Amino acid sequence: MDTPEDYQLIQKICECVSNAYLDIKLADILDTLQYSPELLAINSMYKRNEGLESD
Repeated sequence: MDTPEDYQLIQKICECVSNAYLDIKLADILDTLQYSPELLAINSMYKRNEGLESD
């Protein structure tokens, strides 16, 4: 998590996954984002890996 919006996105995903113990699997996250793509807009304003250099 780099921004408050990243935290907000994680909170929303956790709310969508109905698991009392929050034993969230990658498949749960991907399913949530597939059925609620609007969640991706929460932190879409940031360019990711902007400092990453590639050879």
